[in-house]
Amino acid sequence: MNSNYEPSTSKEWQPLKILSENSGNKNAVILLNQPFDEQVEEKVKKLWKSAVLRVAVDGGAKYIYNVTGNNREDYIPHIVTGDFDSINLPVLEFYKKKACRGQSNHSHT
Repeated sequence: MNSNYEPSTSKEWQPLKILSENSGNKNAVILLNQPFDEQVEEKVKKLWKSAVLRVAVDGGAKYIYNVTGNNREDYIPHIVTGDFDSINLPVLEFYKKKACRGQSNHSHT
């Protein structure tokens, strides 16, 4: 082992920086079936819109559908996945029409 090892670079991790305007960061959002209060909800929407990859897992798809109301077109996930036990058929059909990739993880055992 080389005892003279020194890291070539160091970088400070600032996870909340992605909430700032023009952060330049590329982020992905995986939204699960979790309720949020209104203050957090606005941050979730902001993160969602800035993400380069948006994944809604099961009830997370229903959540983003419900909280975006008339602005649903601006909050379409790239992928909807899960066992689909927490999402209702109209929401699932809405995302299918929007050409979201879907993947069921339902166990057939």
